[in-house]
Amino acid sequence: MENFLSSLNIGLVLLSSDLRVIGMNDFARKVFGPVPDELGRSLFLYHPGKSRELVRGIMREMIDAPPGEARTVIIDVLGRAIMNNLSQLTITTPAPQTCWAVTFIDVTAQTGAVRNPLSGLVEMKKVPVAEGGSYRFIAIDDVRAVQSDGDYCRIFTTDGTYYEHLNLKGFLLRYPSPALMRVHKSFIVNLRHIRKSIRSGSDQLTLHLDHDQIPPIPVSRRRATDLKRALAHL
Repeated sequence: MENFLSSLNIGLVLLSSDLRVIGMNDFARKVFGPVPDELGRSLFLYHPGKSRELVRGIMREMIDAPPGEARTVIIDVLGRAIMNNLSQLTITTPAPQTCWAVTFIDVTAQTGAVRNPLSGLVEMKKVPVAEGGSYRFIAIDDVRAVQSDGDYCRIFTTDGTYYEHLNLKGFLLRYPSPALMRVHKSFIVNLRHIRKSIRSGSDQLTLHLDHDQIPPIPVSRRRATDLKRALAHL
């Protein structure tokens, strides 16, 4: 198994059901820096004390994600954009056991990520998503709308829907673009892809995008004026 783990060009950490490290490849060791040689230690002991609770919370949310929902999260490590994916698998040797596999890659170059010197946050030009065991990078202009979904956001594109572990405020901070605007407490819309707006009898304004599979997006009354101004200057 050790040779297999070391041959991968992505980071891979195998965890027991109680989140103890039972395997790690060379790429993961480089990212973690100096790590204990012995296996069987808790995953959280590989992280600085001040970040352990954050890592613990992220792992719990990824593990508790509903079946079929992506267990993927982007984290900022020393100014780099690291994409993590969690999956469950069964190891048959030396004894059958169910464990977790955390795979991660540095997507800084692919996403055009740079650290904003004013906010200190890493900003990206493309959205990385996990799909069918591979990774894709979606241009911001291909994002039609984003919907809040608990601790995740649901990203609508012309070729599918994806999830990222971010709230809407975090999405706008990570992917700043003049084309993206929050028009409702639960929705961000790409202004460049609005086909028409319709005002109902109850004075509810909805936006219809240039892709019929994406449902109409409601606009809150207090954001309607800002939307009109943004469209005029787009």
